[in-house]
Amino acid sequence: MKRVGLLLLAYASQALAAAPGDGAVAAATAALQARLGAGAKAQITVTARPNGAELTGTTFRAEPIEGRLPRSRLSVTVEACSPGRHCHAEMVGFALSVDAPVLVYGGDAASHAAASMLAIESRDGDAARGHDLVASMDDVKGLRLRHAVRAGQPVSRDDFEAIPDVDNREQVRLVADVGAITIESRGMAMHAGNRGDVVPVVVAGASEPVRGVVTERGVVHVAR
Repeated sequence: MKRVGLLLLAYASQALAAAPGDGAVAAATAALQARLGAGAKAQITVTARPNGAELTGTTFRAEPIEGRLPRSRLSVTVEACSPGRHCHAEMVGFALSVDAPVLVYGGDAASHAAASMLAIESRDGDAARGHDLVASMDDVKGLRLRHAVRAGQPVSRDDFEAIPDVDNREQVRLVADVGAITIESRGMAMHAGNRGDVVPVVVAGASEPVRGVVTERGVVHVAR
């Protein structure tokens, strides 16, 4: 009886992997490295791993890594299938840093500054630290800052917004149809808007704003 127990213990020891989670971690790490690319100077640290024992013969397949890379923290889902084809999902967590040139602002800039007017520099940094970093200013061509930025701050897509067809407190061309007659004047838009939006416009001499539809860049149309 004692011999049978020892044989069962030896079999169980051979059937288990070297350490819990090794297979899942290896599959997840390989998938992450492949997604980053061969030339990436990445430092990858495992922050969370499966705790369960892995049987010899278990296969591991990492699910596609969704979202933007590089980023400082992420999890990879791995499908683990035992020899009996019982499959389950396991999670592997990573902390990531990537040494790469990063675009930063060369000076302070105010909200609504056009992207084309910004001073931009390239500096060595950790490309995983920022959120949705801009790799090229062509990516934000025609946009403007949605808020003020500071010198040395990494350039992020979240810093930018589209320039509206009519901006708040912008001088616009106001076009009004009065019967068969079209009248044009200048006014100040009191809200930002794009084509199809209704915005109030203040006209010199008028007691209250008139409301019109934005029809094109800098033009508001009022129907009478």
